[in-house]
Amino acid sequence: MISAPRIAALLAAGLAAAAVLTGCVAPTVTTSTPPEPAATEPSALARQGLYEEAAAAWLAEAKGASAGAPALRLRAAEAWWKAGRPARAGETARAIDPAGLEPADRSRRALLLVRTALAGGAERDAVDALPSLEAMLALPEAAGALELATRTAHRAGRTVDEIRFRAALDPRLADPDANRRALWSLVRGLPEESLRDLRGAHAPGPDHYAAGWIELEWIARSHRADFPAFSTAVGLWRKRFPDHPAGPSILPGLLAEIRRGGSPPSHVALLLPLSGTFASAAAAIRDGFLAAWYAAERAGRPVVSVYDTGAGESEAVFRTAIAQGADFVVGPLSKKAIARVASLAERAAPVLLLNALDGAAARPLDEPPVYQFALSPEDEARAVASFARGNGYHRAGLLVPETEWGGRVADAFTDQWEASGAVVVARAAYRGAAEDLAQPVRELLGIDASGDRAARLRRAVRRSIVHEPFPRNDLDFVFLAGFPREARLLRPQMIFLRAPDLPVFATSHVFGGAREPQHDLDLDGIVFNDMPWVLGPASGEDALRERIFALWPAASEGFVRYYAFGADAYRLQRRIHRLADRPGEAALAGHTGRLTVGPDARVRIEMGWARFRDGIPEPLSP
Repeated sequence: MISAPRIAALLAAGLAAAAVLTGCVAPTVTTSTPPEPAATEPSALARQGLYEEAAAAWLAEAKGASAGAPALRLRAAEAWWKAGRPARAGETARAIDPAGLEPADRSRRALLLVRTALAGGAERDAVDALPSLEAMLALPEAAGALELATRTAHRAGRTVDEIRFRAALDPRLADPDANRRALWSLVRGLPEESLRDLRGAHAPGPDHYAAGWIELEWIARSHRADFPAFSTAVGLWRKRFPDHPAGPSILPGLLAEIRRGGSPPSHVALLLPLSGTFASAAAAIRDGFLAAWYAAERAGRPVVSVYDTGAGESEAVFRTAIAQGADFVVGPLSKKAIARVASLAERAAPVLLLNALDGAAARPLDEPPVYQFALSPEDEARAVASFARGNGYHRAGLLVPETEWGGRVADAFTDQWEASGAVVVARAAYRGAAEDLAQPVRELLGIDASGDRAARLRRAVRRSIVHEPFPRNDLDFVFLAGFPREARLLRPQMIFLRAPDLPVFATSHVFGGAREPQHDLDLDGIVFNDMPWVLGPASGEDALRERIFALWPAASEGFVRYYAFGADAYRLQRRIHRLADRPGEAALAGHTGRLTVGPDARVRIEMGWARFRDGIPEPLSP
């Protein structure tokens, strides 16, 4: 065991050796660090939470300072505030000459005076102390300054100032929804005279956002009972205030509000190609539209002007219709014509296009709105896919014409079908009724493949084998895209090739529209979707249908669906704004089907379903 005196002696010897060694080696270079401020310096006191001591120290330092005394006094005032001494903080801040401060420090002093005034219940003094909006926006912590200014204006009942501050604060908030609701409520509550005085306030300066809110409310009040005029004014507002926060947050609800309260169109322009390639279809649409007009109550009927776009000058015809007073436009019809009208920069009236824009051209948020109403074979094909999937089918076969139309319909079906997790097992294309339609059916059902397997087996065993080709067994159903003439030949081929019980689904194109059991017996068993107008009108709609058939006997023949389409176009122009208010929910029981408007401003048609029995379509229960 080592005694205590011995340990002391060893330590002494070690220290002496260290001293000798230190003298024999080069000195070590170390990096120096600034010394910590003395514990009595103001900044050190503040870091320790000793704000009263820090304030006193800064004031003492300011007394002996030849320069920078105002800035030191400002730090002392802020320390008094943090110490919970608002009166002392305000007294110190008011004693500072702002001329001796930098611009940012002048704003800090002003904001401190605002806080101390609010703490003392002196809201008017707080408002008077606020720095300018430009000065607050220049601060590193602009959001905090604007929040204080907003609170101050609110407590003082200074609505206009609160609007300005909230508008400036909005883009600096991570979650601005509550601020926008409060701002819009303030703007909507402004008296008429105040709103008029504030219009056009200083854009594009710091009040640019506030001016956008004010102008939007002015537009709403000016056109509350005239939706077409309101939508035109909103289009101009969007150009003047692009990317304004009211666009996505407030405008959709405001549009819905004005639509609900606005009057229906008083002058409708119907644009159709009454000459040229589409003349027959266009005439049927026109006659259906006018028949619905005649059937409506006289007091609510708009003026209807019909224009021919057959010459191809759809933009010029549109402008003429607007110049002659139309406040709603229905049409045109062709793909090219609707694209041109939809792309017009100045439309000045809502439009119901009678065809579907290509996806890239659709602009559902346009003002005035552009709606799309189309008899779309692609939509029908997608409906077939949804119907089959809803009935538990998983494996589909496709039998489609070898045409551009057939390709579009097949692709629409396939996209919808595969998106649901189902599969297309086989696909075959046919060329037309003049060709041998047995071969594509054999290909679809795998008959030739069955024969090939039998032939390979014969060669392998070198014996005669009796074989009857049999259709594949991995199909749940067949989607048949085609028209009556071809379908009447294709369905018997399937029966002949031993697939009589294989379900067949089709679009409305498989039915000509007129009941002809002597011709349609070969379609028995096919399930297809079609309009209520064709399958059997609902109660209350028979009168219009019979009136059209009486006036235009051809309506019961090739263009039967176009008459229904025209009648629904008339009904839609009276109600479409209300349908658009509740996309996918609000519905109109139309002649073409159950009509809703989607978020993309397209009218969806939900048709009925029927099955051929004894050559006559029998509606299926919903």
